[in-house]
Amino acid sequence: MRTEIGNRLKKIRKERGLTQKELALKVSGKVDYTYIGKIERNRQFPSIGVLKRISDALSVPLSYFFLEEGTAVLLKLLPEDLKQIAKSEKKQVFLKALKEINEEDIPFFVEIIDILNKHRRIRRQDELNDKEERQPSMSGKEKEEYLKAADYREDYGEKDS
Repeated sequence: MRTEIGNRLKKIRKERGLTQKELALKVSGKVDYTYIGKIERNRQFPSIGVLKRISDALSVPLSYFFLEEGTAVLLKLLPEDLKQIAKSEKKQVFLKALKEINEEDIPFFVEIIDILNKHRRIRRQDELNDKEERQPSMSGKEKEEYLKAADYREDYGEKDS
């Protein structure tokens, strides 16, 4: 395992175009560049805390250093936003749940996410308006779309007779 961590650290650091000194400066807290070198040469085994700080500096999940080789390769191929999702345990649970959904339900889930995002935008705007003592800025058409989407959500799953 020690060699995997050192090899993966060196590989990802070089892929990011960083020297050991540059990486050491990016790591929060005090980490000397010689320590980075010792890890890469498998002469030092970092604590989980140090490895977490290094993984944060490199924008990779901590698990990157412990994954099987095939999984680690796939992780590097993911777009940046999926890497961010991978850092959130709640979002990982959600993605795992997506494996179980029926393909026909995907448009419904997309609709729910759109409704939730519209609702949050409206609430934020209303909160800003309340602070500024203005009327909510949602137009009649936006309110109509919002209510229609909410009605659609309530009817989901009911079969037509």
